[in-house]
Amino acid sequence: MTSSKAEMARNACLISCALLVLLYGIKTLVLWPKAIDTRLIIFVIQALPFVALFPGMFKRHWRSYAWLCFIVLLYFMNATLALFSPQRLVIDWFIMLAVVSVFMAAMMFVRWRRVELAG
Repeated sequence: MTSSKAEMARNACLISCALLVLLYGIKTLVLWPKAIDTRLIIFVIQALPFVALFPGMFKRHWRSYAWLCFIVLLYFMNATLALFSPQRLVIDWFIMLAVVSVFMAAMMFVRWRRVELAG
C-alpha cells in the first residue's frame, strides 16, 4: 500500500503532466501561425515522451518518474527560452509553472516511493 505522501505526489505529477500536455497542445495547435500539418507533427513530438512514460507511471514504477525528471528538464529549457523570447506569450508562464510542478512532484514521488519500498 502506498503512503499518503507518495500517493499525493503521484496524483500531483499526473495532473501536472496532463496539464502540461494540454498547454503544449493549446500553444502548438491553436496559437501558432503555421500550417496545421506542421503544428500536428510538432505537438506529437512534444507529447511523445509523456506517452512513452505513462504506462510505467500508472503502474507506480518509480523509475518512470525518475526518467520523467530527466525528460522534463528539456521542457524546462524550452520554457525558459520561450520566456526570454521577444515573442513570448502568457501561456509560456503557465507552461513554466506546469514544468516546475511536474519536476517537483515526480522528484518527491521517487523519494517517497523508494523509502516505502525499502522499508
